[in-house]
Amino acid sequence: MFRGQRKHCQITLLVSLYGTAAYADPQWALIAVDGPAPRTQLGMVWDSCRNVVVLHGGVKPPTRFGDTWEWNGSEWALRTTTGLGERSTYGMAFDSDRCRTVLFGGIDGSGNYMNDTWEWDGTTWTQKGIGCSPPQPGTRDVSGMTYDTAQHVAVMFGGYAPGLLNDTWKWDGTCWTQVTTNTPPSPRAGHAMGYDAARQRIVLFGGNLVPTTCGTNSDETWELDLSTNPATWTQITTTPHPSPRDENAHMVYDPSGSRMLLFGGTDGCTTTYNDTWEYDAGVWTQIPTPTAPEGRHGHDMAYDTIRQEVVLFGGDHGPINNYDVRGDTWTFGDPPDSDGDGVPDADDGCPDDAGKIEPGICGCGVADTDTDGDDTADCDDPCPTDPNKISPGICGCDVDDTIGFIGFLPPIGGADATGGSFADPLRAFKLGSTIPVKFTASQCSYPLLTGIHTLAAGKYGSDVDFDAPIDATPTDAATTGNQFRLTDGQWHFNLSTRSGFSQGTWKLIATLSDGSAHYVWITIKK
Repeated sequence: MFRGQRKHCQITLLVSLYGTAAYADPQWALIAVDGPAPRTQLGMVWDSCRNVVVLHGGVKPPTRFGDTWEWNGSEWALRTTTGLGERSTYGMAFDSDRCRTVLFGGIDGSGNYMNDTWEWDGTTWTQKGIGCSPPQPGTRDVSGMTYDTAQHVAVMFGGYAPGLLNDTWKWDGTCWTQVTTNTPPSPRAGHAMGYDAARQRIVLFGGNLVPTTCGTNSDETWELDLSTNPATWTQITTTPHPSPRDENAHMVYDPSGSRMLLFGGTDGCTTTYNDTWEYDAGVWTQIPTPTAPEGRHGHDMAYDTIRQEVVLFGGDHGPINNYDVRGDTWTFGDPPDSDGDGVPDADDGCPDDAGKIEPGICGCGVADTDTDGDDTADCDDPCPTDPNKISPGICGCDVDDTIGFIGFLPPIGGADATGGSFADPLRAFKLGSTIPVKFTASQCSYPLLTGIHTLAAGKYGSDVDFDAPIDATPTDAATTGNQFRLTDGQWHFNLSTRSGFSQGTWKLIATLSDGSAHYVWITIKK
């Protein structure tokens, strides 16, 4: 057996005081990041002064680790490999008054049980408690340790020496002092312990009661009130509750709610658990989790108060002393909502767009706004502020492409788009003569100088009785078919009345390139 790896298998229990709205549907999520090597029997705390999770040591037989890592909510960073050295199965807590991570005991790289105290300030590990008068805690591993913010001390209970312990100690930043208590829990190791700051109670669950025998674990819940003299241990009887399980865990405090969370552990034999439980003022409730880490023990957790989520790392998926060690990082909290729109990423078709949960017309990251109200989204509308256009057309956005017909010019003269009438034609022309039909127009606020504009004529017997219009025939070779030609800024058509015309009232129709038609009434005489 690898020394120090007895039948103590990790439960991780943490104080996570969530508000009811914040964690209506908490979930586990695997975070795909590089980080520490796979390991078990490590320690983690939340450094509330620097807003990082601190991780140290651990073991993957035959190697114990002496590295210190920090998690900032998105990535792991190796901080040091010196100072404290190789260590596993120790007790660890964060002193939020002095901004120090406090570590006690455990097993060193040579397999020795230790009783030294170290502190991490974010840069350096420093040994503390040297020169303190006896008694000081004896050697031990897999103890329970947390920080009591009301009493301003780190608190440690029990562990394995070898031999099980049930002593209670407090650390004030200088020396350890044994705490006088009433009847404490029975000797045990590998129990879970954390501080409920809302109720000012230290909570303990489980632990191993007979190190040499498989399956001899506790399912007891205890609370410690350190404000009384002597301090008071109270066993809490509650049903349902988690099954018996063991191994050391570190607790962290979330000031926004009032419950504790427990995940995983082992029966000390062949079964590892991946159930999640909450403990709220004496009541245990199992939390349904559709996705969760594999069953494991020897992992640890910390609560990130900035992102309001539990962070879990590592652990052992295998039976006792049959190491199947993990190096994965998980979080537990509100389902990931990258864009903060209240819809979990798993249900959000645009997880990085706070304004959308589906791609819609324009796709994620682009609003489906229709600024000009023309039923075409701005992303598909080259003229997003012009309700009359969805493309620049001839004149560009915000300028009407319609040709402005100014009027027919002499000799017809004075005729606009509705020049004269059947009863009152504007001009009379001799049959067989050439009629100069001319007009001017504008487009895009400039004279119209382009386009194909045509001329047709129709004879009327009355204002409702007419022959089919005929294409006009020009008398000049410069004109193509029945198209007007541009000369000096005017559109001309020299209309021949020699063929196709007869005496009577005629309607001359100029059809412009935009499809608009403009006409004038004339009379043809002998």
